Amino acid sequence: MSKKVKFITLIILIISIGAISAVVFINLPSKDTKEDYRLKNPTISNNVDIPIPRPEKKLNIHEIDDATFNRYIDEITKSFIHIESEIGTYDSREWYDKYMEMEVNSYYKGENLYKVNAYDKNMNFEIYYWNNEVVFVLAVPDENKGETTENGEIIGYRMFFIQNTMIASMDLEGNSVDPDSEDFKTMEDFTLRLSYYFIIAMSE
Repeated sequence: MSKKVKFITLIILIISIGAISAVVFINLPSKDTKEDYRLKNPTISNNVDIPIPRPEKKLNIHEIDDATFNRYIDEITKSFIHIESEIGTYDSREWYDKYMEMEVNSYYKGENLYKVNAYDKNMNFEIYYWNNEVVFVLAVPDENKGETTENGEIIGYRMFFIQNTMIASMDLEGNSVDPDSEDFKTMEDFTLRLSYYFIIAMSE
């Protein structure tokens, strides 16, 4: 890939991420999203060997003030942009995961995992890591693959993480999911386990 193409791609990425962050900042109405079985997988949720990685003291999202929340989103955005800008310098590994029944492509350097693309016939996941902790997940249903909104944003579920805690989530329509809803808790549980599963898989 030429430097010019890489630069243009990076600019488009920065614009897209800026749009994602802006949507969160303007506090769109929170609502329960229509439950999507593809974000709820018993293969992951019922496996006791894939615990939800938690810090000793779980972050309470209800105690996060606006300034701190914005700082967290900014940190996530910078991590995302850095990973995409350096993606060509990472080692990569492709495999078919029989346990998850997913095609997987991982990007890593040494013992640090930075990104996983994983997909099956139902959902396409892009999972981003920083210090081997998930920071951002984009989950695109197969029927929406390649589709964008009128604003040019990719159609997909978006999940933002700090300290292995989901601090914000957006549904397919770009609405903020109510953090007190069962959908929010289900999305957090599933995504944390899925992201942690790939860290385990990469270490074996």
